[in-house]
Parts: sequence; C-alpha cells; structure tokens
Amino acid sequence: AGKVTAETFDHETKEYQVAYTVKHQPSNAYRTRKRQDSIWCTDIRFYRDMFPHGVDIRVIPEHSTRSEVLMDHCTIKVFTIDESMDSKQVTLILKPLLDDAFDCTMYRYNNVLSQPPVKQLDKKEEKEEQKEELKAPDSSAEQVSTDALAAPDDSIKVPKGYLLISEHQNNNIIVISDELSFNSQQISVIFIAMVLCYYMGKFTSCNSC
Repeated sequence: AGKVTAETFDHETKEYQVAYTVKHQPSNAYRTRKRQDSIWCTDIRFYRDMFPHGVDIRVIPEHSTRSEVLMDHCTIKVFTIDESMDSKQVTLILKPLLDDAFDCTMYRYNNVLSQPPVKQLDKKEEKEEQKEELKAPDSSAEQVSTDALAAPDDSIKVPKGYLLISEHQNNNIIVISDELSFNSQQISVIFIAMVLCYYMGKFTSCNSC
C-alpha cells in the first residue's frame, strides 16, 4: 500500500530494512476488483531460514499503524489506521532474534515479545521438572542412614573365644574380667561339667580300691 523509496539488507547481521511512502486509500480499480478495503495493506514476506530463532520486527512510526504477524506464513502485514498517514513514510526493520532458546515461531514486535507456543511451554516446563528431580535428595536413603546412626548399640561385645551359646540369647551375664565373661547358660554347662568330673573321679577312686 505505497511506493518503496529505499531498501537495504546487511548480509552479516541479516538485517533487512525497507521504507515506503504510504498510500492510505486503495485506488478505485482496486476497490472494484477486491471490494474489501480491510485487506488494503503492505505485505512483507520473508524466508524462515533467515530467522531460525525468530524475528525482531520494528515499524516506524508506531502510532497510526497496525501490524499482523503471521509466522506460519512468514508474513507481516502493515496497515495504516489514520488518513493523516497518506503520503507519509513508514519504515520496517527485520532482524534475527539472538536467543537460542527461541524457535522460528517467536517474534518481537516493537520491543514486545510474543508468547511462545503451548508445545514450547510444555517442553520448557518438562525440562525444568527433570532438573528438579535430578537435584532432589533421596529422602528415604537419608532417613535410613539417620536411623542407623541414631540407633544405640545395646548389645555387649563378648569375646568370640568364650562364646558357648549364641550371643543373641537374652540371658544374664556374669563379667569376671574385661576379656572373660559368662552368661547363665554357660555357668550351668560349667557346673554340670564340674559335677560330672567329681563323680567320675570318685568312681575311678572306688574302682582302684
């Protein structure tokens, strides 16, 4: 909707700039052919490969103009909404967004960033949840180790050489010295052995007579 007066492209920065003189109202021939004044606009199209992480759009002047950004069709439509813009100059600047986190569906229009698609938001939230799961401590392992440290060791260490009965028996223990101790069952065994030895000795002495 106008006449192009200047057009430049920087190959290094991939910045495209175009300036044109506005023709606010379409011609009578166009009205007869289209019969829709609402589609009268300046249509700018670009290649998606030039803006893999989205496009930064600037329209000057911002007032008295309105734009539609159709990223699916790689199209920008600029409308003038005021007759005072007729024969005035409008400048459109396109350059790549430099954030690698964005994809080709993103754009910034006059410093306002568009909302990312729902799928992109879901992927971002999923990555954040995976990071939180990796950083979260294992509460069950921590609880087991804490309980193991807190549990007192009530069992008395008995020298292995003096164990006649399993050390897990809950019997009274007689401690003679630091390295010699007996429980009640061990005392009983020793007492029975002493009695047997006594009678065997007495029986032997009687036979000798």
